Amino acid sequence: MLLLDRLAERGGWGRAAVASNGSRGWLLAVHLAQNAVNAAKSGNEKAFREAIVACGTARQWQAALQVLSSIFSSSKAPSVYSFNAAITACGRGFMWQQSLALLLRMETFQTQPDVVSYSAGISACEKGGEWQMALLVLSQMSAAQVVPDQISFSAGISACEKGGEWQMALYLLSQIPAAQVVPDQISFSAGISACEKGGEWQMALLLLSQMPLAEVVPNEFSFNAGISACEKGGEWKMALYLLSQMPAARVVPDEVSFSAGISACGKGGEWQMALYLLSQMPAAGVVPNVISFNAGISACEKGDEWQMALFLLSQMPGAGVVPNVISFNAGISACEKGGKWQMALYLLSRMPLAGVVPDEISFNAGISACAKGGEWKMALYLLSQMPAARVVPDEVSFSAGISACGKGGEWQMALYLLSQMPAAGVVPNVISFNAGISACEKGDEWQMALFLLSQMPGAGVVPNVISFNAGISACEKGGKWQMALYLLSRMPLAGVVPDEISFNAGISACAKGGEWKMALYLLSQMPAARVVPDEVVPDQISFSAGISACEKGGEWQMALFLLSQMPAARVVPNEFSFNAGISACETALYLLSQMPAAGVVPDEISFGAGIKSCGTARIWEMALSLFAPIRGNQLQPAAALYGQAIGATWPVARQQLGKTPTEESILFEVITGIDAGRLRALYPSSPAAPRQ
Repeated sequence: MLLLDRLAERGGWGRAAVASNGSRGWLLAVHLAQNAVNAAKSGNEKAFREAIVACGTARQWQAALQVLSSIFSSSKAPSVYSFNAAITACGRGFMWQQSLALLLRMETFQTQPDVVSYSAGISACEKGGEWQMALLVLSQMSAAQVVPDQISFSAGISACEKGGEWQMALYLLSQIPAAQVVPDQISFSAGISACEKGGEWQMALLLLSQMPLAEVVPNEFSFNAGISACEKGGEWKMALYLLSQMPAARVVPDEVSFSAGISACGKGGEWQMALYLLSQMPAAGVVPNVISFNAGISACEKGDEWQMALFLLSQMPGAGVVPNVISFNAGISACEKGGKWQMALYLLSRMPLAGVVPDEISFNAGISACAKGGEWKMALYLLSQMPAARVVPDEVSFSAGISACGKGGEWQMALYLLSQMPAAGVVPNVISFNAGISACEKGDEWQMALFLLSQMPGAGVVPNVISFNAGISACEKGGKWQMALYLLSRMPLAGVVPDEISFNAGISACAKGGEWKMALYLLSQMPAARVVPDEVVPDQISFSAGISACEKGGEWQMALFLLSQMPAARVVPNEFSFNAGISACETALYLLSQMPAAGVVPDEISFGAGIKSCGTARIWEMALSLFAPIRGNQLQPAAALYGQAIGATWPVARQQLGKTPTEESILFEVITGIDAGRLRALYPSSPAAPRQ
């Protein structure tokens, strides 16, 4: 303390402040301020000013104002330098109101503010997040006939950057040359950072490219802001390009550079590249910090690589890096996405032991992991433990719990949680309602699902496509095809565009209700429901539901027609499509078998239709077996029947012959290769009745 006092006595207030701030803290700076007050009797203006600077360096704005008030009491007008030091001290203490009050008070003492005064006021507003006030102070400079300098403009641009006003930041940057001020690294870097925060990565890169033209050398802040802009814009390749260009520009990449590049790769789904960058940091002389590791873990989480995420998390202590809440949250989320709820809960339990306090993201990720694992009881347990951990459950917490109950078949508990949200001070959102509707859908409670859907507007929640889809699916499961179609028709009126899931649920509802015509109508309307740039395209589920509807309606020809149209629609038939087609084929064969009992003799057209139906459904054995009753009815197979049989047996003939067959070889197999025993085995005397 004595050494600092001697420094102060010799007029070295600034040096003493630096020494105090760097060694024994702000208490020493306050001690210096008190000494300055005691020295007021000497009337040493320089001593006052340096005392104020000392307080500002220690971020003790109250002490700075105390020193300034001592000047007031000495009946002397503070100089502009003392005012500037006090304005700066208040700005460093995030007291922008006090800074501007001092700026206005200067006129009372007939002290003319200079460029430093205004710049300090603008900087104080910037630190306080008051970009509008910063611009107001900047605009007052011309009225006061004070020319702004680089610091004035840079502080204004930084204020706009912090306020998310990238357009205004660029406007100020463009006005610098008109004020005969040369932009510097700080000005450009602040402008690039403003574009980065505004999601304007192209504009950020444009500014970065303009720096050499303005004879301004980009520094690490300029490059880092550009890389971060690319990261936020999902442009991982451009981010890596900027990172690779830093050595050529004689700029050494630091932790921020690499971390931004790693994060960019993670957001772009390039987790391997993210880990490569992380591994290259030591070779570049850069020690990975907690942000670097967190970016790598998040990259693995986004890439569904939960094992690698946990590996990185385990490597942090050995690298001298202490994991924080973000590290653990990324690891828990990785386990949640990987379906490893046990591991997610293990990490959650390890957080207090590592001195890390879980937050709402930690618990929410754990609850979601339990939901995906079907562990609804554990999900509810975590939800109940949040208040004890001094963590307030939010919409995500409750929604994840509701979803867990729904997946566990506990729709009553899901609705109970939904009803308890207002009492917990949490307003249900669209995700909460959707989880509740889905729970009712899974529990076959279509009435309750529709009730929740109807309650959403009254709760100030706008239903989305997921809300309607869950409601339509609930009606489909409940056999309420009319209600399903009603909901589908209401979607455009509610400003919601139906998607494939909407139509598929509607078609399935019609299929279950035996409304094959309506099912086909919906199927035909799917392309017309396209919305640029989106497009509703029938998929396997759409066609399968349509085929099933026709099969249940006894329209086997239409069912097989739909099956045959799937390749043309670029939809590959799956087992559900073929199963529905086979069921339709069984209907055709059953009708064929009933013709003799009705006194009707099948002709070539009858058998041809049967063979064709089997061929469409790829039941080649059944197609060949129909040749037996043809000969039994003393009918001579026409060439068309052989052609249909060829079409039906082509795929299996290719497999059996081990080569691409010719029509002649298949025809030979059809005519000569089927003996009576095989026919009896393949075609029983009484075809099975179709499934009801």
